[in-house]
This record gives sequence, C-alpha cells and structure tokens, in this order.
Amino acid sequence: KGGDAVNFVLDTAGEPYTEPIFGMKYWSHPIPDAVTTQWMKAREPKLPPPSSNITLPPVNPFVPRRFDLKELPKEDSHHPLLFCSLKICVLIGKRKSWFPCTVNKYDGVLNQVLLGMEDGEEVW
Repeated sequence: KGGDAVNFVLDTAGEPYTEPIFGMKYWSHPIPDAVTTQWMKAREPKLPPPSSNITLPPVNPFVPRRFDLKELPKEDSHHPLLFCSLKICVLIGKRKSWFPCTVNKYDGVLNQVLLGMEDGEEVW
C-alpha cells in the first residue's frame, strides 16, 4: 500500500488494514531510514557543555542503587510472619470456622509455615 510514513496523506494512503478483534482501521507503512536515524540521535542524552552553569545535582546517598532482594536463610528465625498470631479459616461441612494459631516455623525450601494451634497441635 502506497504512502509516506512521515507525510501521511489519506487520499494517497490506499486501503486500510482492519484489525481482526476490534475491527479498527489502520495503515502500515515502512519508516524511512533517515527518520529512524533521526530518532536514534534524539534518544542520546544531551548534556550541557562544561562551560555552562547548569550541572547535574550531587548524588543522593539516600536513593538506593541495588534493587535485588536479600535471600532469606532456609531455616529463617527472622521471618516477618514468625510468632505472629493469625486466624485461619477452615471449612467444616458448609460452614466456615475461624481458629486462632501462631506461626512457629518457616520452611524456605517448601515455602510453608508451621502453624501452632490453640490446642497445642502443629500443622504445616
């Protein structure tokens, strides 16, 4: 289909394609190499010359530089859920019942918590 990607003219664009799901009309044209070269140049950062009074601010020591998470030990005694009081919901017949429990242990390999129930029973 004819036309120019930079100077789009509806009269010379030809028949549009139809998007299959929503039925929207659109035109597709190759982008000239000169335009993509212009875009590549525009994306490069342009810093002010050294003689300018405009400079970047100093590095903020409070902005984090590493965003990876610290891996928890396999037997983690400092897991945030440990020793928290929870209520778990158990379906008994067609009725839901809530039972208080405490998180006693965390297994990082299986990603499970050991719950200590009110009656002393422990359940993974």
